[in-house]
Formats: sequence, structure tokens, C-alpha cells
Amino acid sequence: MRAARRTLTELLVTGRVAPLDVERRLEERPPPRHRRALLAAVQLVRLGVQSVLEECYAVDVERAHGLPPGHRQGAFAVDGVTLYEDVTYDHAGAALTIRLDGRTHLLPGVAFRDRRRDNAAELAGRSRLVYGWRDMTADVCGAAREVAAVLQRRGWTGAPHCCPRCAGRGDWPPPGREW
Repeated sequence: MRAARRTLTELLVTGRVAPLDVERRLEERPPPRHRRALLAAVQLVRLGVQSVLEECYAVDVERAHGLPPGHRQGAFAVDGVTLYEDVTYDHAGAALTIRLDGRTHLLPGVAFRDRRRDNAAELAGRSRLVYGWRDMTADVCGAAREVAAVLQRRGWTGAPHCCPRCAGRGDWPPPGREW
């Protein structure tokens, strides 16, 4: 099911397939398998998810751990240029930006832009966290704990929870923190 959702997400975000067309086809001719996963992929892309890495964050960090759904692709001006942040939580009462960095962020021009973006966020009083593929494949629960801690520190009053992965490990919530 996860593989089907991620495969369709990849097709949708590359522009090869239009989300509305896929949604229509799924309604007209429901597939015998993975229908919910495919509809979930379409919905995530329609809500602003623009990569499989962002899909991993939305599903495995936010949804799985009871974090508020972030606002996706929020526009911010940096050095007179409009840039779009992957996820922000201002609507949840927390000035927090999440950047999800894939392979292109290793290129020198992109790395410079990201440093300018970090500096602009700091000057504006925004917290920011950055995650990549390793974080989203090796330790999504650790990422969720970090996001939850910053959200709460910045004013979010919700309560996250552990997912099936971290439920048995006893490391949720972080030591010294009662949620």
C-alpha cells in the first residue's frame, strides 16, 4: 500500500499525470487494490506535497504521530525573491518552518540559497528544522519528537502520540517531558 501511494505521488509531482485526472479515473473505475492509498496520494499532492520526501514527512511524521497537518508551500521573501517553504505551522500557533532537503540541496547554488533562507528565518524569529532522506527512512520517530518539542515550545497546545514504530521502544515522549 505504501509503495503504491509513493509511486503515484512520484508520478503526480513530476507532472506526468494530473491529480484531477487520476482522481476522476479512480472514481470512474475503482481499482481492486490500493484504492485508499492511491486516493491518499492524490489528496496529499492536492494539499501541496511536491515530492516523495514530503509525502514521507506528511504521512510518517505528522499523521503517524498526531502532529497538526502543516501548511505546505508557503511563500516567503528572501533577498527580494519569493521562495516556498515545504511546511510551516503558523496556523497552529507556532512560527516553525520545516525544510525537506533532497539531493538537489547539495548543489552549490541551492546550498547558498538555503543558507540565506535560514538567515532570513532567524532574523524573522522563526524556528526551523531541516530533514533529508536519511531522517525520513531511518528515524521518523526522532524527527516527530523534535518537531513536537519545537511546536510546543512555540505555542502549539496539542499532544502528539507515538506511532506503531516507536510504541514499543519506550522513547516517546523524550525523557523529562510529559505529554
